[in-house]
Amino acid sequence: MKNLTWLAVFLALATPALAADAPSKGGAGAPANAQQDARIQLATDLFKAWSSGNADAPGAYLSQDAVLEDIVGGKFQGWPAIRKFFADGIAKWPDLKLVPVSFWVSDDGVALTWTMTATQVGPEFGPAAVGKVWSSPGMSYLVIRNGKVVKEVDYHDRFNVPLSLGVDPGKAGAKLVD
Repeated sequence: MKNLTWLAVFLALATPALAADAPSKGGAGAPANAQQDARIQLATDLFKAWSSGNADAPGAYLSQDAVLEDIVGGKFQGWPAIRKFFADGIAKWPDLKLVPVSFWVSDDGVALTWTMTATQVGPEFGPAAVGKVWSSPGMSYLVIRNGKVVKEVDYHDRFNVPLSLGVDPGKAGAKLVD
């Protein structure tokens, strides 16, 4: 029974859902149907690239001068800086996945919620955490121009990773994700 529960959780996390019960025609702050909007398709493709394990993959969806502002990781200007930040992340968590959950469109882009997961391979949270999969929800806003993302702002809580591993983030010796 426990295996079925984990399978259900995995399938729920691996299947993108739509923000609305019924399709929307879009507009500022409106939930939208992923199959009807190019902004949502671009976001979906970008997040598949972030989940690919290939440091070059997201470059196809970002402008060369794009800005990535990650509330935990910092601000990165231009594709070379963004690529380095991402490559460092997948070196630390080779199976990193960012799975979209819900989307909202506006005139200049799309907002989405997502779930980020990876297997803890390093000792940052103690030996008991190694080999466990952590999970952290988040939200992004993508500004789009000429079919490319020019700005991505990511919001997530740095405490969710240790908490999902069963580690008290306030405990001495627990190193938070940087």
